This record gives sequence, C-alpha cells and structure tokens, in this order.
Amino acid sequence: MSSILAILKPMFDYIDSGKLFRQPIQWLYYVLGVIFAIALLASISKTAEFFDLGGTMVVVAVLVIILQIALAAFSVLFWIKRGDDMAHDTANGARFVAIPAVANIIRCFGEFAGIVIAIFGVYVGVIAGIFWLFSSWRDYVGCPFLIAIGGPVVGYLILLINRFFAESMLAIASIANDTHELATFNPVNE
Repeated sequence: MSSILAILKPMFDYIDSGKLFRQPIQWLYYVLGVIFAIALLASISKTAEFFDLGGTMVVVAVLVIILQIALAAFSVLFWIKRGDDMAHDTANGARFVAIPAVANIIRCFGEFAGIVIAIFGVYVGVIAGIFWLFSSWRDYVGCPFLIAIGGPVVGYLILLINRFFAESMLAIASIANDTHELATFNPVNE
C-alpha cells in the first residue's frame, strides 16, 4: 500500500502545492488576451461599415478603428501581465488554494471590463461630442459628452464591485489558511 502511495505522491504534491490551480489559470489568461484581441480586431469590419455613410462618419470610423486596435493590444498586454502575476497570488503550500485562484479571476475580469468601458466611453464620447457640436443633428440627439462622463463612472463601479468580491474571497481564504496554520502549529517541534 505504501508503494502505491509513493507512486501517487508527486501527483498529490502537485495538487496540494496550488500549481494545479495557478498554471491552468495562467494559461487561460494568455488565451483570453488573444481571444479578446481577436474579437476587437474582428469588430473592425463592423466599424468599417460606417465608411459607406461618407463624410464625417469616415473620420469617426477611422478614429474608432484606431481605438479598437489599441484596445486589442491592451488586451494582450493586460492578460499576459495578469497571467504572470497569477503565480504570486497563491502561496505555495497553502491549505486553501482554489479560493485565491477564483478571486483572481473575478478581480481580473472586473479590472479588464472596467478599464475597457472607461476608455471606450471617454474616447467615443469625446469624438461623438466634437462631431455633435458641429453637426445639424445636434437638435435631435442628446449630448454625447455624457458618454465621456458615464463611461469612466460605470467602468470604475465595475472595477470596484469586482475588486470588493475578490478581496472578500481572499480575506476568507487568508483567515482560513492562518487558522489552519495555527491549528497545526506544534511549538514542541519548532
């Protein structure tokens, strides 16, 4: 029986170390960065449809395409950075390792969504607002500068709420890990 357990020991050590949770999530982050970048680049074809409208819409379309390319690059860089940080968020040998991994996912999605919504809101709101000031449809459409104000507010709230839930989960995991260490502490062996 002990020889079977000896064979299985590397597998159990790998699971207990937390690498089982950190490494796949790290790879997932890299994949997410590429997927979001591809989605943003693919949406350029939808934006390019504004070229058919001519006039100022061509300028708006070009500016939005520049934003989509910049956000695609940001996506890759953001998720690579967060994937690299993932290895540091969960301590080796901690008793509770899945909670910090899930908390990290919640935090990163909130950060990414909040930042993208804020940037997109400001950029599109300002561009639309500038064209709105000099257009004839100003009487028919509300002020797009409100998008430039609302985008960062909504983005910040998304970031804040996701961060709150992630930190709440991390606090629970930290308390549980510290309690487990105290429960298994044996001063005689120290």
